Amino acid sequence: MPENISNTPNTSNAPQVTIASGPPLPNRYLVTIWCEDDGVLYEVRKAKRLLPEPMLFFYIELGSEIPSQYTIERDGFIIYGLEDYKTVDYDSTKLVYRVTGFEDGFKYRIKFILYHEFNSRQKLKIRIDNGWTRNVWVNPDELTVVEGIIPEAFIKDGEIVITDEIMQGELAVLSSIVIYQEPKGQSGPQEQEVVNIGNNGEQLAIKPNPMRDNAEIYYQINSPGITNLTLYDITGRKVKSFINGNFEQGCYRLTWDGTDETGRKLSEGVYFIRLDNQTEAFTQKVVILK
Repeated sequence: MPENISNTPNTSNAPQVTIASGPPLPNRYLVTIWCEDDGVLYEVRKAKRLLPEPMLFFYIELGSEIPSQYTIERDGFIIYGLEDYKTVDYDSTKLVYRVTGFEDGFKYRIKFILYHEFNSRQKLKIRIDNGWTRNVWVNPDELTVVEGIIPEAFIKDGEIVITDEIMQGELAVLSSIVIYQEPKGQSGPQEQEVVNIGNNGEQLAIKPNPMRDNAEIYYQINSPGITNLTLYDITGRKVKSFINGNFEQGCYRLTWDGTDETGRKLSEGVYFIRLDNQTEAFTQKVVILK
């Protein structure tokens, strides 16, 4: 259970510098940083405004014995390990998928996760319909991510065809396809929250980080309401939900043993812990070592 360790709100004003920023997970901010002078010392402050956040629309996990319902063409699958990105579809010429269900009034961002353990790197051409194209080199034993915006013209008919074609190497491979949805016309800041920067002023922290066994997760809730604390892997897939409920304003702490939702120890790698409620969101990277 989380432990409430303080209950101190933050307020301030007088912005001087505004910076657009965002972590690897799909949330974005405008961050304003300034100094406040009390006559002797300067106090560094910041205000973070949450921008409209794309929502997960499709997470298509590949590399299973039974082909995905979106699969049009593949030769088979390979399982290199227990991690999700280490299960891949493959084909000697090209992998083909058809994704349907796109809606008017939204824009879509797509992410391709690629991985293999062949002896040499593979050159692949990823294509959406007959227009959007990316050429990418995928090195052995190295997770590769390709991202882009799906052109609006491609989804007018409600579907897209994705092709992953081998250009140089042994096989075309693909681990997963992730698509995010965002309403059109939403740009600029929404709700604002103000936080301190300095000792004990972090909104979300993991100690120790990197971690091997157990870690303490510290998080601050500035606005009471429904709050979620969630763990994601490097592909953006949800791995564990720490909390999901109605919380009061304040600072909290909980202990995490490095396991996923099922209680299984997570493999070594990079993950992201995200704190969010109705008016704020923060993401912190955590590295697990063995």
